[in-house]
Amino acid sequence: MKTFFSQSWFKLGFLIGLAILIYNITGDGIFSSKITTFPVLCQNELPTISDCVDATKLNKTTYKVDTEKQHVISWLPGYEKIALIEQYTKCVVLDVKNWTCTYDDGSGKFGFNNGNYVEESGSFSNISINDIYVSAAQWERADGKVDYLEEISP
Repeated sequence: MKTFFSQSWFKLGFLIGLAILIYNITGDGIFSSKITTFPVLCQNELPTISDCVDATKLNKTTYKVDTEKQHVISWLPGYEKIALIEQYTKCVVLDVKNWTCTYDDGSGKFGFNNGNYVEESGSFSNISINDIYVSAAQWERADGKVDYLEEISP
């Protein structure tokens, strides 16, 4: 007689659940403390996602948030060994999708609001009027790639 735990569908479900749990703990799943921005450069000024002309990929940035220490670390994926890894300590961190940091010089704030990247700058902004942030899938479909670090990569 087969018991509940010997059923093949139970074993399959258990393995799938275990795989999802491992991915979420070790990868960028729902329990991850990392979030990535996917910027593109549009040829038109003040674009929105729906009217961006000739999107070109820009370097994405990954942020790792720490809710206990209330700080954020950022880096450019693929360039960890040659590019700066930045740490921001003037932050309010609720969770990975909701946090705000103030630049050390006080020139503005940046972070995520409900999983969407936001930036508020005073008189200086490092964001072009042609840059927008899109989903990972939209970023992958962008035709060109502008790589600001290609000159120093090995």
